[in-house]
Amino acid sequence: MTTINHALLKKFYDEHRDAELNKEYYAMRVSSVKKRLRWLNIFLAVFAGSSAVVGFTLWQQTVFGLPVGALAISALTGIAVIMSIIKPYLGLESDIERLSSIQGVYSALSSLHGDVVKTIVSHQALTDRERTSYDLMRQMRLSVDGKEDKPANAKLQAKAEEIVNRRFPESTRWYP
Repeated sequence: MTTINHALLKKFYDEHRDAELNKEYYAMRVSSVKKRLRWLNIFLAVFAGSSAVVGFTLWQQTVFGLPVGALAISALTGIAVIMSIIKPYLGLESDIERLSSIQGVYSALSSLHGDVVKTIVSHQALTDRERTSYDLMRQMRLSVDGKEDKPANAKLQAKAEEIVNRRFPESTRWYP
C-alpha cells in the first residue's frame, strides 16, 4: 500500500538525520576520551617511573639559588603518583566502552535509515515495509537512550550538526 503520510515521512527523515548526528557526535566523544586517556598514560609513563627523567639536566636548574628543577620534578612525580592511584576511578576506559557501544548503534541505525530513505526517494513512496522498518529502528534508538550523555557536549553537538547539515541538505528529501 503506497499511501503518503507527510507527518510520518518527515519523522522518518528526522530520525535519519538524528541517527547521523548521533553517530558523528559519539564518534567525536570516543575520540576525545581516547585522547585524554592517551595523554594521561603518557604523563604517567614519563613521571610515575621518574628515575630516568630525574637525570635530565633540565631538572638540575636553579633560579636565584632555588632548585626549581628538583621542585618541579618532585611536584610532577607526586601528581603522577596520585593520578596513577585515581586513574581507575576516573572511568575513562568504561566511558570509551559506553560511548563506542552507543556510536555503534547509531552507526547501524544511520546505515539502515539511509537504505530506507534511498528506497523512499527512488520509489517516491512510503510503504508498509518502510513503516515497519521505522518502528523497529525507533525501538533500537530507544534502547540506547538511558546510556547517552546528559547533557550533551554543546560544542561537539554543534560540530556534528554542521557535518550532517552539509551531508544531508533539506533539498535531498523527497516530498510528494
